Amino acid sequence: MAIAFGGSRCLSPAGYSAVAAVSRVLAASGQLVSVGCALGADAALISFFLSSGLASRLRVFAVGAPDGGSSSSASFRSISKAETMGAEVIWLAGGALDVPLRARLSVRSRAVVSSDVSAGVWVVL
Repeated sequence: MAIAFGGSRCLSPAGYSAVAAVSRVLAASGQLVSVGCALGADAALISFFLSSGLASRLRVFAVGAPDGGSSSSASFRSISKAETMGAEVIWLAGGALDVPLRARLSVRSRAVVSSDVSAGVWVVL
């Protein structure tokens, strides 16, 4: 059972505060959290879980490849670190690198929401 999380790629200071609050609630739930690989809300949640020693409670769906192909360097470093710290990372979650990025992002987002999510979906705008 997992909780899916998603949100804006461009967070305001209030958005970061909201992600921090949601992250604390999700951490306290004890459940696995499925999240994408985008900058903004996804990256903030991943950072919170890593700094809290809770990487093993993350399932990260990445559009890039484990070698860094088609990922922003900041996103790739964070996701690689999460994997090293115990997160489950599903690389190429949106399809092969030859699929257009927009299509891969859409498929990846659907994968996050449908990933054994039975406890709800959190979205932070």
